[in-house]
Formats: sequence, C-alpha cells, structure tokens
Amino acid sequence: MKKQISNLGKALNKAEQKQINGGDKCLGMPGPSCYGMPGMNCGSCEDYNALPPKYQTCVMVYVGCFSV
Repeated sequence: MKKQISNLGKALNKAEQKQINGGDKCLGMPGPSCYGMPGMNCGSCEDYNALPPKYQTCVMVYVGCFSV
C-alpha cells in the first residue's frame, strides 16, 4: 500500500512548486527579520505594524507587539 501511494503523480520542478506555493513572498522584504524582541537587535513593534501585511507573516514578532 505504501509503495502505491508514494508512486502517485509526478515530481514537480522548482517552477511548478513555486506556482503551487505562491512563490517566495518574503523575497525582497524590507527591514529586519524580527520585531519587538527584548534584548535583541530587532525592529520596534511600531516598525512591525508599519510593514505591509504580506510581509508580516515573514518575520518573528514578540507577543508584546500585539494588543489584547
């Protein structure tokens, strides 16, 4: 059964994989890769909130940056 499942379909090349996954949306992202992290060299929470929404999922953010 395992062999039957693993032989389904065909292997996708990089271009086909990017098309399915939506490409690399974080490519060209401005600024640091972390925000609001205490004791680290990161951007501020205000900087994080100023990022376009499509880039906000590309970074690490300190939980304190989110209002409850």
